Amino acid sequence: MGRGRFPGLDGLRFYAALGVAIMHAEQAASIFGVANVYSLIYTLGDTCVSAFFVLSGFLITFLLLDEFESGGVGLLNFYARRALRIWPVYFALIFIAFLSCQQSRLCRFRVTIQPGRQAGGKVFRCI
Repeated sequence: MGRGRFPGLDGLRFYAALGVAIMHAEQAASIFGVANVYSLIYTLGDTCVSAFFVLSGFLITFLLLDEFESGGVGLLNFYARRALRIWPVYFALIFIAFLSCQQSRLCRFRVTIQPGRQAGGKVFRCI
């Protein structure tokens, strides 16, 4: 097959991710009482999530088939590459969310455990 790029699919994945980001921004705006067009945005975001997963599945399958044809699939290496691509962005987003939540009353939570429940039964209450 040969390692090829799919510039058109990269563009579609960008627009799908952008649609999801817009949907989440619209959801955040509704929390703060800003009027929005949620039903239209929600439908757009739902469609974009589906498109993003289908395109990502295609590209990952393409990479696995390409690796298989060139001598075998190293699943450990494959998952290591996935983790190295996803984890830095994931942890950066978590860190940014943590810093931004320190300024918002909506995000300040205290963890309390109800009596008689296991540690998995945590209750988050707004302070």
